[in-house]
Amino acid sequence: LVDTEKVKAAGHDGKEIMTKVIRIFSEQIFRTGTIHSDPHPGNILVRKNKSGKLEVVVIDHGLYERLPTQYREAFASFWHSVIIDDYEEVQRSGKLLGLNYPDMMATLLFFKPYGKMKEMGFGGMHGEKRRKKFEDMTEEEKKKVEEIRHMGHDTLDSLPKELALVFRNIRLIQVK
Repeated sequence: LVDTEKVKAAGHDGKEIMTKVIRIFSEQIFRTGTIHSDPHPGNILVRKNKSGKLEVVVIDHGLYERLPTQYREAFASFWHSVIIDDYEEVQRSGKLLGLNYPDMMATLLFFKPYGKMKEMGFGGMHGEKRRKKFEDMTEEEKKKVEEIRHMGHDTLDSLPKELALVFRNIRLIQVK
């Protein structure tokens, strides 16, 4: 899955593969609530069946986690609300997920500052630029950075283990 040249050389369509992978994991996350606990490219095989159609096969079924209905429904609402920018619903469903900082989770999930993270100026600077900028910050700005860092750690630390697996599955999809 990660070696696009191999995928092309085998005659597979990368977009079709990722569409199938997204459908598989979306089915687990949003419909059945049965989450594969070791989703990495080595556990996803791609092949053509006897009729020449592309198949995506998930292997290594030793570990699955059951996502309780309350989390599955709250996460579906959270995901949808971030996409349509329904701030109130992001907060409500985020709290149902046990998140102290729903805006931080939305930011981490979508790699884009959301809500208060956007207001606080989170994101947009990388590498050397970030270090130089931090050196030039006022004490108030440095406090803000520490607050954001705390929010990030708290968000990840408070995540129920079932949701950690959901985010792992989402990361696999986002690799592409």
